[in-house]
Amino acid sequence: MKKFTSIILLIVSLTTIFSFTAFAQETNQPTVKSVRALNSKEVKVFFEGNVNITDVENTANYQVYKYNSSTPIEVIDAAYNSEENTVTIKISTDLSAGTAYKLDMINICSELVSYFFAGISPIQEVHVESVAAITNSKVKIVFSEAVNSSKALDEANYYIYNNDTIIDILEAEYNSYDHAVILTTASDLLVHTIYKLDIKNICSDGNVTKVFVGNDQPEVSINTIQRISNTEFEIIFAGEVEKSIVEDLANYSIYEESTQILSSKYNSEDNSVQLKIDKTGLRPGFAYRLLISNICTVGTVDHIFVVKN
Repeated sequence: MKKFTSIILLIVSLTTIFSFTAFAQETNQPTVKSVRALNSKEVKVFFEGNVNITDVENTANYQVYKYNSSTPIEVIDAAYNSEENTVTIKISTDLSAGTAYKLDMINICSELVSYFFAGISPIQEVHVESVAAITNSKVKIVFSEAVNSSKALDEANYYIYNNDTIIDILEAEYNSYDHAVILTTASDLLVHTIYKLDIKNICSDGNVTKVFVGNDQPEVSINTIQRISNTEFEIIFAGEVEKSIVEDLANYSIYEESTQILSSKYNSEDNSVQLKIDKTGLRPGFAYRLLISNICTVGTVDHIFVVKN
């Protein structure tokens, strides 16, 4: 009788263990938390619960459709990230910004899962076009595209050095018009001396190193801009400028205004250029933005001035 009772208890215990195991497995079945586009060709799926890596990395288990379309977009890769419990899906065709898409997933969760997500614009690749010392204490980096301003202004993302010394950086300024960063150094750069600049966390191809040569060119900047008459105003420069450049009308434009610049005349006595505009004139009491290109050391300058009554 005791032996029979022991067998019954064993069966009950095993049944209980199997029930708890089955319940644990059932409650830990993978589910999809969210889906979002990372860029124009990558979609990220966030899972909850245990997933089968073989299943989530099988491209045949995914189909991406444009909203209200029955033609799938080819899925060319699926990579699982165990730390995030996510899979990143790569597709063959660019997603369109602001367009709705549907992602169908089979053989991953307990049933077919469909999720909608919005497409985003392609991310432009950022590269360094040039690096040059523009004065003995300023280095200009020109990027191929607009860059994240917080990264561009972070001095920790730049490192200037040569064989003999490290050059500390005092300040980083970002010029959005030229996609350029101006670095101000704590000590003077030596003329004709070769330096290296490490740039990190900004370019698409990772950390890059560029070589440049020290320069002692004087800095050119805007001193003042003032109205002379209803159709004329004057720009006074600080630093040496070239007459042919400051008289080139292509280097000036009044932002978001139909005002046309008709002529420019350089005056060497006060290092100024006088610009004449068309008959519409500048309205007293209004603020204007003048863009000046190819003259100042830092690149394109956005200067705001107000026409007084």
